[in-house]
Amino acid sequence: MARKHCTVTIEGKEHRIVINWSAWSNRGELLVDDEVVKAWAGALLGAKEVEFQVAGEPGILRPRGAFGATTDWDIYVAGKKVKLDWG
Repeated sequence: MARKHCTVTIEGKEHRIVINWSAWSNRGELLVDDEVVKAWAGALLGAKEVEFQVAGEPGILRPRGAFGATTDWDIYVAGKKVKLDWG
């Protein structure tokens, strides 16, 4: 599985967001502060957009890829794009 992560600061507190997923099966999970907040099963046509919350702020995880394989993600928290790092 591939793994990307980022840290966002909301009201002075840091929150770690981690995405684990398989580009081949499109299965994955989203963790906020080491707790799974969303998980999804495989899909033939690629992963779907995922909505979530971080300390009461809205978050959106958007898949990127081609031919049904999710190869990367864009993530937005409180309406702002956040940079994701590998690992």
